[in-house]
Amino acid sequence: MKIRTMITVGMMLFVAGLAQAAEEQTQPATPRTPQERRQVGRRSLADREAMLKEMQASRAQVHQKAIDELVQIKKLAEEENAPKTAAAIQAMIDKRNEEYKKSMEQMERQRREREQQLQQKTNEQPSKRQRPQPTPSDAP
Repeated sequence: MKIRTMITVGMMLFVAGLAQAAEEQTQPATPRTPQERRQVGRRSLADREAMLKEMQASRAQVHQKAIDELVQIKKLAEEENAPKTAAAIQAMIDKRNEEYKKSMEQMERQRREREQQLQQKTNEQPSKRQRPQPTPSDAP
């Protein structure tokens, strides 16, 4: 294996590790204390949606940057006539794309589930207008 190819593979692994670390940092922290859970529950639905869209955009940027870097490394491997290295890099690109796709599908599924739960809670709680009005016979 040529020295340049070995350096390229080393850089590829380094970049892949950085990209994975960046993706992990974009995942939201789970509230741990009851107070943190209450604060999360108090956020409006619009705030949650905005936060989710921001998180998705951040993940998309990190993912695209990592893929772009891997594509550049693959081009170098192809220029050096290293088809096995290029194939290995393409396999990494495919794997990252698949993981990203699954991650986004999972986030969307969780969002829909939360939306359904909120809708069910809203439907289960009677509004003030739906509560029975006290009748004069109920008064003390």
